Amino acid sequence: MKKVTALFTALLIVSAVFASRATEPFKESSIAFIKSGSVVKVIYSSERQASTRITITDLRGKEVFTETVRSCHGFSRPYNLSQLSGSNYVVKVSDGKESRSTLVTLPSQRKAVNKVTELDAETEKYSLLIRLSKLIYLPAKILSDDFQTFARFPCEAVLKV
Repeated sequence: MKKVTALFTALLIVSAVFASRATEPFKESSIAFIKSGSVVKVIYSSERQASTRITITDLRGKEVFTETVRSCHGFSRPYNLSQLSGSNYVVKVSDGKESRSTLVTLPSQRKAVNKVTELDAETEKYSLLIRLSKLIYLPAKILSDDFQTFARFPCEAVLKV
């Protein structure tokens, strides 16, 4: 489904580029972005040979990635930002004559229950490990085998730094 959506979006962008050329004066190059989760695809087309610079910066302006691509008629290149630690980045494409940028907001990385360990089978004691990034109030519900509420209690989780 994501591939179909990305393909449809790419076709829409290409159509828009060709439609804009019919009403606008001739441009030497065009730049488009397709965002899908933590991946941004840069599409660059040009009628001439170009040296295009792609720069990825955080919101403070710190450069986290830069690349120069030399191409004759353009290129299409994906950039996966999932390994970056922040949540918002600016992707800028510049060929010396034209420059465009887009803001990429990375999806939050939430983790659910990581591990349930049986401590003692006779007394039915279990350990529940949940990784937290901050102090939270964590209500808990324990269910029996037939999914009826067995016990309900609040507990506080404290992150030791």
